[in-house]
Amino acid sequence: MTTIGPSRKVLLLTVYARRSWQDAVNMTVRAAPLEWPNVTVVDWHDAIAHRQSLLWTDRVHPRPQGARLYAKLVTAALPASVR
Repeated sequence: MTTIGPSRKVLLLTVYARRSWQDAVNMTVRAAPLEWPNVTVVDWHDAIAHRQSLLWTDRVHPRPQGARLYAKLVTAALPASVR
């Protein structure tokens, strides 16, 4: 964040992966805007948590319909000038 500076907008996404590190990563991502106001968090975890059918059997990677949801979330979080 120091390298890119405060004038650039940054999107960080939470993760959905039933792994030991998932909660720690998501906590760090969700806290980022407190330190860097130019960060926007896209909450993939909460968006997909109750839509397991949109993930492949590994429960991590999205199926095509899940990928569309992922893209929709990211696109909605982008500044209007780049959509």
